[in-house]
Amino acid sequence: MAKSQQMVVSDILELQAIVLDECAVKRGEGEVSEPGSVDSSIEVQSFREDDDLQYVVKTSHTFQNENNELIVTIDVSFAALYQVKDAERATESHLRRFGETRLMLHVIPFLREFLANMTNRLGIPTFYLPLLSRAVDVETKGAS
Repeated sequence: MAKSQQMVVSDILELQAIVLDECAVKRGEGEVSEPGSVDSSIEVQSFREDDDLQYVVKTSHTFQNENNELIVTIDVSFAALYQVKDAERATESHLRRFGETRLMLHVIPFLREFLANMTNRLGIPTFYLPLLSRAVDVETKGAS
């Protein structure tokens, strides 16, 4: 059933654009020496108006060194804009499910490139977000 729902959603949505929405980088007090941990979170919000649907994928990544000192926090969000081709079949549950699954396939490559580029420019070990990450929980908030 879930597979057929995803097929239906891909038939009723057409990707128009993915754009960088906003970003913020804040240096911590920690010195870069040996890589430590990276904590990541992802939140998805959706907004719909007539045949236009927008998902905003907000992420936050906190990088610490081996002494658990904050090196940098990178907050970044991307907006994915879609056109709804079949409004009658575009139910809220289908669109929510899409925001939790297939949307990530569209956005993750942009997010990966941004984080790798930004960490490289900051002079810390380059961070590559996994292609298909189950390591972060996706929190989805409905259309407003």
